[in-house]
Amino acid sequence: MKTYEIHHRLGIATTPKKLFAALTDAKLLQSWWSEGAEGESVVGGVIQFRFGDFKQPLTVTALDPAKLLRWRGGAEGIPQWAGTEIEFRIEPDKENSQILLYLHHSGFREPDAMFCKCSTKWVSHLLSLKELLETGKGSPFPHEIACDHD
Repeated sequence: MKTYEIHHRLGIATTPKKLFAALTDAKLLQSWWSEGAEGESVVGGVIQFRFGDFKQPLTVTALDPAKLLRWRGGAEGIPQWAGTEIEFRIEPDKENSQILLYLHHSGFREPDAMFCKCSTKWVSHLLSLKELLETGKGSPFPHEIACDHD
């Protein structure tokens, strides 16, 4: 079965350790993605993101400190995210004195309107992460940049 993927790359003026913490610590996730983030980042653990009354649980499937984080979407939450995998890969960019963050969200069954919206929303959230690490203040849900009629 053919699947579809979202890919993004972002340069951030930070350290791999600080970036990894922002991706794995619930308090920091609340500062850039969703004020309703909770859970513990351990392999097999679940991080849950609340967006108003809506909840999106993600199971942690891989952790390699300051290098890699992987989550898997379950049957609960956004139906299109069921079985998808979200991977964050961290690499130094010594030439430009920054850290590169690669996001790969794979396993979408079709390139429907939700797939397109997710790609755009990832850009919004990643820019919020960059803001948090470079200025100390991100724009998590419900304060993020609106896409469509969120």
